[in-house]
Amino acid sequence: MSNTPRPNRIELNYTIEASAVVWLRSLPEDELGPSIRMVEDIQTAVIATATSFSFSEIVVRDRTELLDALHLLAERCVSGFRPILHFDCHGNREAGILLAPSGDIMSWNELADALSEINVATQNNLCCVFGVCFGLTLSQSLDLLKPTPYFLTIAPENEVLVGVLEDHFPCFYKELFRTKDISDAFDAHLAQHFKCYHATKLIFTSLVEFHAINLIGKGLREFRENMVSLVNNLSKDGVISEQQLANTRKVAKETLRPNQFFFDFIVEQCLIGRDPGFGLPEIVQHARVRRQKMDQEKNAQDKRAKAGRLPRAKPV
Repeated sequence: MSNTPRPNRIELNYTIEASAVVWLRSLPEDELGPSIRMVEDIQTAVIATATSFSFSEIVVRDRTELLDALHLLAERCVSGFRPILHFDCHGNREAGILLAPSGDIMSWNELADALSEINVATQNNLCCVFGVCFGLTLSQSLDLLKPTPYFLTIAPENEVLVGVLEDHFPCFYKELFRTKDISDAFDAHLAQHFKCYHATKLIFTSLVEFHAINLIGKGLREFRENMVSLVNNLSKDGVISEQQLANTRKVAKETLRPNQFFFDFIVEQCLIGRDPGFGLPEIVQHARVRRQKMDQEKNAQDKRAKAGRLPRAKPV
């Protein structure tokens, strides 16, 4: 499925493979009306657009049933199934998603772990859509050292009214079925109330920020010296010889720098081996620009502080 690129001066890999929408519902009985109407409208859109997408609905009542359903979906994905998972339930920013009628709560971290199993099976092609208050909280579960739980997620950052869901989700899916372009469908029908996060872009931004702060220019020198100080503080008597200090600085200089091995490890672990569309040179290039901007902002703050208008900025 094509996905219109949204590059940040580089061509990030946003191409998505998806062939089905799976609607996961867990709502109290007295709140089923809008959900049922949305499902009926989407089923009608499947027929009207003659789309190649399939549509199915799974009703879960508690945490165990949801985990079982997600595990079965992961097994199907091993054989080539490529779903968009739509979550239709309540959510809490701190607690996670609320399942009915049991009243069970599944934390965002536990949900992320279950989704990671599916995303690994799809080779980093999983799309998640949350008709769930605070659904974007799931994006905070992204860990550079673990498989990302999604390739793309669409969710509200805060509370969302059921009327908004009913007004926009059927139109979004109809547009998706017609064009097979999830970014265009999002922009046309969901962008006003939801956010769309790509794991690729989040990881790119995180790596650029890490390199800018720790591995470029003054930040790199400070990072190396901090590591040398740490070694010094951890030594038995709190002091190391001049030769040991020199050797430690040499090791720090050789290892603490933009590193292809580290980048490859992130791609293999977090992006599940999927080509992100950028490499270490692009990260370093953007990190240098970011570092230059950070230094300029700090210098401007220092000048204002010197003039007595602001407290002196802390070193970056």
